[in-house]
Amino acid sequence: MLFIAFIENAFKHGGKTKAHRPFIHISFNVESPDRVQFIIENNVDPSVSLSLEEKKISGFGLTNVKKRLELLYPGRHELHIASTETIYRVEMCICIKES
Repeated sequence: MLFIAFIENAFKHGGKTKAHRPFIHISFNVESPDRVQFIIENNVDPSVSLSLEEKKISGFGLTNVKKRLELLYPGRHELHIASTETIYRVEMCICIKES
């Protein structure tokens, strides 16, 4: 369920782009039996601005994911979100087992 918010946002916002070659790249990498890396990247159209309502919804989704990560994997996760004018990227690593 942690991944769904990011995947939905990629399709929702990446689908609005008018770029010649829109893309969504999704990667799951099982680095070891107890560590998973998830990367999702999509292009965005810099000329499309989100409405206030869309910003509120997006903000709640990210806030909920951060809370879930802290509850389920305290101290055992990393979440990096980066965006430029044309690309949005999320990288999340989760250690399933406690050290």
